Amino acid sequence: MKKIFIIAASALLLAACGGNKTENASGENADASVQELTAELDQALAGEQPDGKEVEDLMKRGQDAVQELMAKGDSAAARAYADRLNAYVQANIEKIKAAAPNAGGLLEEVAAKGEQTVDEAKERAEEAVEEAKDRAEQAAAEAKEQAKAAAEQKVTEAEEAAKAKVNDAVNKGIDRLNNALKK
Repeated sequence: MKKIFIIAASALLLAACGGNKTENASGENADASVQELTAELDQALAGEQPDGKEVEDLMKRGQDAVQELMAKGDSAAARAYADRLNAYVQANIEKIKAAAPNAGGLLEEVAAKGEQTVDEAKERAEEAVEEAKDRAEQAAAEAKEQAKAAAEQKVTEAEEAAKAKVNDAVNKGIDRLNNALKK
């Protein structure tokens, strides 16, 4: 019965991840796929004696679909799928609990794991921000050093050019003086 709520946890975790909310064709495919799954879940939950095994299998299939989309690198579609599945689970939580009577404790466990995962995601995001800040500061320091080296090179070149002009002027002056003395 834990499998039923693992998909709910996966959906909550993916919903908490945030990020790019744009949906493309794969997001639309995810929407159609999750609609098909929720229709099957509605059938499994219908009646006085819902089929707990079928509900469990369908929830597992939903979890597998989200993981498959993530494995393909299509996080937008996975997030869309998980969001829609999560909304369905939240809307039908009582029916799901009825199909799986041991769900109460599991839902609390899923919620706690969801909060823990959100906290871990926040920590990773903060670490990523700090790393980016450090890289930016390092790049700025390197750029500053390069600019300083380039400026020092220009100053050296200017000094050498000025010395060369002074030497040329002195040499011309000496040449004029020598020419004047020879006459």
